[in-house]
Amino acid sequence: EVDVGGWITAVSAPYSPGLRLVASAGKVWTVTPAVKRFKKMANVKGPITALDVLPGKSIAVATATGEVLINTNYGRYSYSFGTVVTQVRFFNRHDRFLRVAVATRGKGLILLDARNMKLNESPWSVVVP
Repeated sequence: EVDVGGWITAVSAPYSPGLRLVASAGKVWTVTPAVKRFKKMANVKGPITALDVLPGKSIAVATATGEVLINTNYGRYSYSFGTVVTQVRFFNRHDRFLRVAVATRGKGLILLDARNMKLNESPWSVVVP
């Protein structure tokens, strides 16, 4: 048993056999059921409401404060909707451009292109395996 510091607020779909992401208390963790180990991946402002993964490439995180963050090997993209984001999913996973479908409370479903997001060239220290 591992304490992740609070309520689990989001769980990703499996992105590799036996691997998932879990969000709790503004942090993202990798979960490996075979060894039941959690590894801290990122600190995020606000409660995390959704996660998605492009294995070996990127992780998308959405928050109750309206933020959508995409972390890649070369930087971190961010965009603020100003309303709760309830779901985020990578769109067209085989495209060369990063795009996410974002479900919001009050603004509907939005297709967001990373080229329209703010880029911070300092990615989180860990990228999804």
